[in-house]
Amino acid sequence: MFRIPPRTATDAYFARMGEARRLDIVFDIDLGELLEGHHVVARGLEMADAGAVLHYEFVPGLRQHELDAKGQFFWYWTVSAEDDLGTPYSEHNSGAVG
Repeated sequence: MFRIPPRTATDAYFARMGEARRLDIVFDIDLGELLEGHHVVARGLEMADAGAVLHYEFVPGLRQHELDAKGQFFWYWTVSAEDDLGTPYSEHNSGAVG
């Protein structure tokens, strides 16, 4: 069974961003091995001016030798969302990789 590790990378990201940014809704959910050899762990939502931002981590994190061998964007995946009320959701796929 996969054990979800502490929110180390996400917490470090928000520490660098300053007090104005934070996870507003925290849930730490394992989405499974969406990338070969790496689980995607959804850490929570940040309620930003432009809408909700999903923060997640690759576990284990991406290593330099993987980036070198497989190419810069082998890890790329996208999220789309919809609801029954017709809420518009942005699909700008922005974020940070550390």
